[in-house]
Amino acid sequence: MRDHKGHDLGACSVFFQASPRKRRGLCRTSCCFTCLGSDDKCCPGQCARIADVPLELLCTECTNQPLRAGPPPTILFCGLRDHNKPDEQNYLRMLRQFVPGFQNLRLTAPLGIWLARRSTPRRPRPPQACFAPPGGQGCTGFNTQTGLAEQLSPSSTVVRPSTEEPFYIMQTLCIAGERALTFFDSGANTHLVEGSLAEHAGFTVLSDRSVSIGVVGGGTIRSGYGQYSCILGPDVLGRHHEIECQGLERISEEFPQFDLRPIHLDFRTSAPEARGQLLPSHIGGDRVRLLSLIHI
Repeated sequence: MRDHKGHDLGACSVFFQASPRKRRGLCRTSCCFTCLGSDDKCCPGQCARIADVPLELLCTECTNQPLRAGPPPTILFCGLRDHNKPDEQNYLRMLRQFVPGFQNLRLTAPLGIWLARRSTPRRPRPPQACFAPPGGQGCTGFNTQTGLAEQLSPSSTVVRPSTEEPFYIMQTLCIAGERALTFFDSGANTHLVEGSLAEHAGFTVLSDRSVSIGVVGGGTIRSGYGQYSCILGPDVLGRHHEIECQGLERISEEFPQFDLRPIHLDFRTSAPEARGQLLPSHIGGDRVRLLSLIHI
């Protein structure tokens, strides 16, 4: 740890009583955020000892992020307030079992981790930028053409946020006997497939090399799988489509399930040619296993 010499990390009370943010600054170039070991064995984006780290020491939310770049940090380095934190006494017990020297350390202050839990109810913030003043006046609006704030009249048309669930273009495909929720995305620049599905189905392997993928915000993630090719079909015109896709360990979390049965009658009425077709009872209710880009 920077500016700390003559003792191991497990015997450093300054480290364990610091905030997660301060720990990151102290250990950025000398300590792995996952196994707490020295950086000469680990490298950016990889931890040489991750298999030895007890899951109880790692941040659960960081571990479960599907598009996370690199291994998850221990709770000691995760300062996100909305990530669940363990009972402090149980976490101290795990540290004593895993970190050499921590058994004999005497802390003079509580262990420095955020103890806020996701389940803690938050007080809603009162609206500040736009409110309905007494006297029947309208709200304050921001004119994006002039750049000025202006008072809207009570007769102004204001489109309020929808209370409905967002709906995406999805389809459930059957690939090698497995249900594969497919997400069609016009903003993607490549096809993605869950690596385990590609391996199970026997997709053609184009490359077995894991690659770095850029994400929104400038970060990168490691794919964990190579590139594949497959042919899917037939479509409604009887055609088959070849796609080349990048394998990922996990594409998304589970999507909500939408019941499609209430619209079956309307659909058959508007599309007479579909009256004899078998329609899906629902869509969603699973994680995305295939993401397909849409060419426009």
